[in-house]
Amino acid sequence: MNVLLGDKSRFAAEVGEPGPLCRVDLWAAGKWLTCDDNLVYVPQFRRDVRDTAAWLRSGEGSPLPFAGLSAEATHRRLRQHAGHDDESEADYQLHSRFGVLLWGPTTDNVMAYLFHEGDRLVITLEFWREEHLVHHPDDAGAVFGVEVPADEFIGILEGIAAALAPSCAMAARSPTRHPSVHDDVAPDHDPPADVT
Repeated sequence: MNVLLGDKSRFAAEVGEPGPLCRVDLWAAGKWLTCDDNLVYVPQFRRDVRDTAAWLRSGEGSPLPFAGLSAEATHRRLRQHAGHDDESEADYQLHSRFGVLLWGPTTDNVMAYLFHEGDRLVITLEFWREEHLVHHPDDAGAVFGVEVPADEFIGILEGIAAALAPSCAMAARSPTRHPSVHDDVAPDHDPPADVT
């Protein structure tokens, strides 16, 4: 059972068979984000995705912080001192405020920022691992950006969490139906006669 959510040109996820470990592929701005590692530890990954969805659903997120700068230029400016010895506490706080896709090893190959602009989100990302850049030289120094309606993005995150829910894993492994599944289809056999 593979579940595809969203649009790969904006933001999308494909979730494989549920279990303690599960294949999850993510795309943003047409780029395959989980190209280095697409096997997630479900309890941690599901929790992190749900937390991001809840955070956004509550109206959190900040608009672009620098007047006149594009999202891609803002990304570069936020990354200028990130993780370096000369990074000030103020710079750290600023770039941390916009960090997104912080969902563990599966997404730590990209540095991504999210800006909340009205009813839409602007997501920027770049690949940073040297090994990735050697094999994908067109990604070196590139910042990719995409706009996604906030409700669409949140819905995809909630869909990922639902697809990774423990009940989905049990239903996928069980030869019997999950008790929460209801069909409007009549059973293929008659119920047992009432014996008195």
